Amino acid sequence: MQVGDTVYYVVSSMAVREATVVRLTPAMCTLRYLSGAICLPLSRVYASPEEAAAHVTRHPGAADTAPESRGDQLALREAYDFSGKPLL
Repeated sequence: MQVGDTVYYVVSSMAVREATVVRLTPAMCTLRYLSGAICLPLSRVYASPEEAAAHVTRHPGAADTAPESRGDQLALREAYDFSGKPLL
């Protein structure tokens, strides 16, 4: 793994996210993703989406699909202004 590589990590044991390595230390790496950055131990960063998907945990009673991107959350938030009143 090197700076600039595309890697994958698991969010909340439910979804795989893609990110780019921006900094490496012997035990940690800093990743930049769609709307921010996160610092994770190297043991939680994977080279392929399939490898990361192997670490996704499906909880009993969980929804059948996890959101694939923050786009779902952002679309929901855009439907409201900051006062909490629906814009639609």
